[in-house]
Amino acid sequence: MASISEEGKAESEESVVFAVVAARENVKAIKSHLAARGLFGKSISRLNDDTTSTTSFRISTTIPFDPTTPPPPELAGYELTTAPSATSSQHPADPFQAFLHTHVADKTLLATAPKRTSIYPPLLLLQSDAFASAGWRGYLSSHPDFLARLAAALKVTHIARNAPITASDVMRSPSGLEFLFPPSSASAPSTTFDDALWVSTTQHGLYQTWAPEHTMFSRGNIREKARVLSFAGVSGEEVADLYAGIGYFVFPYLRAGARRVWCWEINPWSVEALRRGCVRNGWSVRVVPHSEEFGQDTGEQVVVFAEGNENAVRRMEAAERLRRMAHVNLGLLPSSKASWSTAEQLVKTGGLVHVHENVGEHEVAAKTVEFVQSWSDIAAAAGKRDMKCEHVERVKTFAPGVLHCVFDIRVGESS
Repeated sequence: MASISEEGKAESEESVVFAVVAARENVKAIKSHLAARGLFGKSISRLNDDTTSTTSFRISTTIPFDPTTPPPPELAGYELTTAPSATSSQHPADPFQAFLHTHVADKTLLATAPKRTSIYPPLLLLQSDAFASAGWRGYLSSHPDFLARLAAALKVTHIARNAPITASDVMRSPSGLEFLFPPSSASAPSTTFDDALWVSTTQHGLYQTWAPEHTMFSRGNIREKARVLSFAGVSGEEVADLYAGIGYFVFPYLRAGARRVWCWEINPWSVEALRRGCVRNGWSVRVVPHSEEFGQDTGEQVVVFAEGNENAVRRMEAAERLRRMAHVNLGLLPSSKASWSTAEQLVKTGGLVHVHENVGEHEVAAKTVEFVQSWSDIAAAAGKRDMKCEHVERVKTFAPGVLHCVFDIRVGESS
């Protein structure tokens, strides 16, 4: 897969051009495609990104970027990164950096300015320490219109600083998110769906939306989403996602041809985000409140139980879907161990359980052995089905020395 960034041109030019960011295996094909059309910008540079275990490359183009034109839907939710051209350090690579260099003369401030930002229309999301130094606080105080002008330049309505999600927060709510602009957004978070700020992104052609005051978004999951899209044998099958969130993996399964995805999600804001995303992507969806029974099957492609997954087995028994799932996704970090037994009861013989886990980078092999034994013990208690770990996907670096891995557990015949 490839994405688009903006890149500075030569010092004598004032324009900005597009660059393509691609995985190593796609570089040659993309370069050839651009060169055949006279659009190759004559440079390819390696990118270093500590948020993922893969290496990407920036391929320059001669395609002009017009900052007055909104990005097309496929680019909604793009990242802006610093990428100076080989011939100039005077024209920063993206609109955010260009704005800073145009409006801020203090080199000390520029040196401590955010180096990485994300735009999820209509929100500009900054890193947690952005503009937090004493120097920047003083600058913002003496330039009260700075953030408003920044928002206008980047065509966003809100600017916020990100914050990590506490591991103990089962709702996965970004309670530490700090809005910087507009001033009114810094008050108490919205309490109704209609009043909330909703932002969006598009990854692999799949639209996602969420309310950033109440729901997290993980851009690093894009690698695993691509893998799900490539799964063979999903077409016509049923899938369960026990930690559905806003639809991170629900949507790739549907795009891969799943007949239906059964979802469990405890955060009502994530449930609403999942519902909205289904509607926007063209999939029928039904939300079943915790207090209601499933009742008659009305055939929706997505069924969302607005509750934790503790009752998933009972729900599937009532729907006559027990052990019918070709794939069961367990996407909770740092561990989904509490739902392993539930997943074993949902997955059909020959199916796969995808277990997300945070693992020390030197402990993957040992964890694989441990997981197979644990799953074999669960299976033995439930009827002695054969278990094996078919693949371990290293999705990204979660923290220094810690990897986000997905263990694919294949459930075989009863032994």
